[in-house]
Amino acid sequence: MNHTPNTLRAPGLIGLGLITLGLITLGTTASAASIANGGFEAGLNGWTAAGDAGVATAAFGSGPSAGTNQALLTNALDDSDDLSGTNYNASGKAPVEVGGASGLEEQLGLAIGALDALLAAAPTEGSGLVQTFTAGAGSRIAFDWNFLTNDTSAADFAFVAVDGIVRLLADSLSATLIASGSPFGGETGFMTFVSDPFTSSGLHRLAVGVLDLNDYVNSSALLIDEVRGVPAPAGIWLIAAGLFGYLGAGRSGRRPSEGGTAGAASPATARRSRRSRL
Repeated sequence: MNHTPNTLRAPGLIGLGLITLGLITLGTTASAASIANGGFEAGLNGWTAAGDAGVATAAFGSGPSAGTNQALLTNALDDSDDLSGTNYNASGKAPVEVGGASGLEEQLGLAIGALDALLAAAPTEGSGLVQTFTAGAGSRIAFDWNFLTNDTSAADFAFVAVDGIVRLLADSLSATLIASGSPFGGETGFMTFVSDPFTSSGLHRLAVGVLDLNDYVNSSALLIDEVRGVPAPAGIWLIAAGLFGYLGAGRSGRRPSEGGTAGAASPATARRSRRSRL
């Protein structure tokens, strides 16, 4: 009896199932970062503030990028900081000195001196926000930001730090600025920061801030909105696993033919059959 080999066995069926499930779930949430109050609709709840940090609405003249509120950070102390005599301080709290014990770096969970390396110069004072959150490996964190400034003589700057790794968002001397509808003279306009994928699951830390560089005059600010987790694509791993399972099942399901086609007698078998008839 000639039996047709069953080339699609259980592993193949499982593989097809994984491929189908992967196509369905591709792009869906997979351990996205759990950010508390990322749109600042509940004020600064869920965040730890250092220095001059508050919440602004559309009445500020720039933003928000979504919803009603956005976070506003400045490096302004009072109306003596700017030649215009305008007080750009948002909360009534003074910006924080950067280095040393209880300085801005320490309050944001950064190594002492971490902010000095960004522009190869010494930042003096500033303000920031920090939040610790959970996220899965492969996911990212993102937020919308807008840097605003009056400073054209020194490089006031805005930064982001993810798990202690500090990156420059913009500075007042090299950024491309447009006219601002806010009290500040210029702004970058809203842009989006997206982190590198997290290499491990668990607790992570996001810090953002704005700083004076080399002086204490001419104010700058940073608007932050829509802080959110970006999930790792789950479906692609299921598709890959399904392909391996399906292809593996296809190979293991074929019967060896000893050089001939499936169901046909081999040459050695044919010779023995002829001898038996002689």
